Amino acid sequence: MTTKKTELTIKNCHFVRPCEAEWSQLAPTAYRNDIRHCSACTKQVHLMTNEQDLAFAVFYGFCVAIPIELAKCLPKLEAKIEIARKSSRTHLLGAIAAPKIRKE
Repeated sequence: MTTKKTELTIKNCHFVRPCEAEWSQLAPTAYRNDIRHCSACTKQVHLMTNEQDLAFAVFYGFCVAIPIELAKCLPKLEAKIEIARKSSRTHLLGAIAAPKIRKE
């Protein structure tokens, strides 16, 4: 179940380091099917399958692969979704983070 705080975190997240790689081109890891290795940046990329996983990834700033269908719940990524669709990509990839909250 998604909480209000989780929902806000997800809806306001953004890519701090977008990636042009495609999930299918990343090297599989020996220990998990939902984590692959990016040889360009040498980081692990986590496949997101639901909003709870996405909220966890946002909190920790993981590099992620978000299927286009799941990415539809992310208003701040609408432009990136359109670009991905035009190029026949199936996932959006990159390091993801929540917006920084300014203290006044």
